Amino acid sequence: KGYYFLNTRYDKTRWEVEKMNLSKGQLILSSISTKEDIENLKEITETTQDTVTNYNFTATKKEFKKFVKNDGFSLGAKRKAVKETSSAYGAGKLASLVNGGLTLGAISKIDFSKKNEREIKNLFSEKLESRLHGICFSPYIEGQVAGDILTEAQILKRMEVIAPYIKSVRSFSCTEGNELIPKVAHEKGLKTMVGAWISDDSQRNEKEIETLIHLAKSGYVDIAAVGNEVLLRNDITEEELINYINRVKEALVGLNIPVGYVDTYYEFYQRPKLVEVSDVILTNCYPFWEGSSLEDSLMHLRQMHAITKKVANGKKVIITETGWPSQGQTVENAYPNQLNAMKYFIQTQEWTKNED
Repeated sequence: KGYYFLNTRYDKTRWEVEKMNLSKGQLILSSISTKEDIENLKEITETTQDTVTNYNFTATKKEFKKFVKNDGFSLGAKRKAVKETSSAYGAGKLASLVNGGLTLGAISKIDFSKKNEREIKNLFSEKLESRLHGICFSPYIEGQVAGDILTEAQILKRMEVIAPYIKSVRSFSCTEGNELIPKVAHEKGLKTMVGAWISDDSQRNEKEIETLIHLAKSGYVDIAAVGNEVLLRNDITEEELINYINRVKEALVGLNIPVGYVDTYYEFYQRPKLVEVSDVILTNCYPFWEGSSLEDSLMHLRQMHAITKKVANGKKVIITETGWPSQGQTVENAYPNQLNAMKYFIQTQEWTKNED
């Protein structure tokens, strides 16, 4: 059928199966999620002997270096190190913070057990077409990586794809062409959350901050986000970050533009000074990366949000990132597949619509 299958055994009763195929020079991994996938898998596993021939993939030197740098397909030390310095790592964090101290109101949940796959897909489309509050915007196309210089034409083309489905867009940087994103977004009638990428590169930080201030004064910024998960990555100190935030706030006095910083909910929980300096609390919340099952994920998300509100001192809290992958690695009880991704999207959209 043109597919290879990767099988991972976790214990005596639990396996994870992914399909792999080569398309236009791209090696693609995806989850087994449809009836056709399962039938293809049955057909192959019923074969009495292995009939798959070896496939030799020839990569350029640059491609091979990138593959090695990303640690290939393994889950070795490099992959774990990346995981620990992003919001894609947080198993156990919620339990350590909740400790029986949160009370959430009752909500009506969608019972997916009474819906078939077609009904779920239709509901997904319905929620999407009713427009999301916002989306984290990636301006890159296939073959590009962060750091490649972007053109306004490319950004516009990408923006036109998503504009009918969203009300606002979030960018992450103000350099390398990313500074064009808020201008294009405003021209498409969208609100903007404009981010300055802060890291341990002080020279770049200066350029990011200055351009963010310039964009705000030019009328392209509705919310200014000074940094993303900087403290989680330990790129700079909290004091240095607060100085950057204050610098932007002082430059934008009188413009009525809220200034904040994006990080995981538990970073705000343990940093009251960061909450104090922020006009708005911008938090990343991923039940998936904390190993939550799909069935418990909405409760998990609500608890993350409630913890953040508890320490926000009455300031507005915006969930800047959340989601569920349609393929990839399993994290404890969290299984990535297309159907789960749609279910998570549907239930979070339903909850946020009813949440003040």
